[in-house]
Amino acid sequence: MFDLGSIFGNIFPLIGLAKYFGGKDDVTEIHNDEGIEYSKEELERVSDVSDVMGEVFTDDIISNWENLSDDERIGYINEYLDKAGETLGIEVGDVIIEDLQAKYGEGTMGMNNGDGNVYIDITRLDDLEDLLTTTTHEMRHQFQKEVMENPDAFPGISDETIEQWEYEYSNYIKPGYDYEGYYNQAIEADARAFADEVVSDFLIDKGVEELSVEAPDSPEAFEAEMETDADEAMALSDEVADASFEADSETNLEQAENLDGSNNSDVGVSVDDGLNKGETTETFSNGACDKLCLKCKVEVGFRT
Repeated sequence: MFDLGSIFGNIFPLIGLAKYFGGKDDVTEIHNDEGIEYSKEELERVSDVSDVMGEVFTDDIISNWENLSDDERIGYINEYLDKAGETLGIEVGDVIIEDLQAKYGEGTMGMNNGDGNVYIDITRLDDLEDLLTTTTHEMRHQFQKEVMENPDAFPGISDETIEQWEYEYSNYIKPGYDYEGYYNQAIEADARAFADEVVSDFLIDKGVEELSVEAPDSPEAFEAEMETDADEAMALSDEVADASFEADSETNLEQAENLDGSNNSDVGVSVDDGLNKGETTETFSNGACDKLCLKCKVEVGFRT
């Protein structure tokens, strides 16, 4: 017997991809990039969870994601976790957002410790696709736990796979100790593959390759949008430059006028007899300017 409480005292960060070495009973097809062979029951689980994801994350929510508060985002991801857990027949708690990287090290984006809660790093909230992938990954770890506790309740998972999961959960390799060993564990590969499959199906249903708040309809539209942005930026730059030049010119003219008549006594001028046209080394003791522009030199009679 395995002490699942002790086993799940480990954490399961979400990092990278790996190959899975599970069983192959009742396999219907290979359905993911990692080469994991799914049974028909597992394919149904992927499809069902993907459908839940689509029900919760509508087009309106996706397009407005960047405008939602953190509390609103957490509310939607909790709704997804609750409904997906019910669909899978597992007990889930809450999505808890924390600074996991500060606690457990850089790269720790998600974690499951067997209590039903899913812990997500705070940086994942902004990117909806990453948030969905990480949440689904950690939910899969909860699924693994409950499969080991009650295999008969979850058909389509081979005995060999369950035995491998049990071994790895009792001998879990943490990434900080042996990253390659962690990387190649079947339990991690399985969680990554399941999450990738669910999110991929979700994106296919949406008719997109990735989640985006707003994307051009075509390459031509994208190019036109970029040209418009560039033109607007250039126009704004010209306006700023013109305004700056006008302001500087007015300031310099005022300074030059102050040099006329009695004001000359306040100015200490040092002139280099070897100056070429358009050059100057004049300095002004009133601190108004270190070097006058060509226009100002003409105004006050300096060599030009």
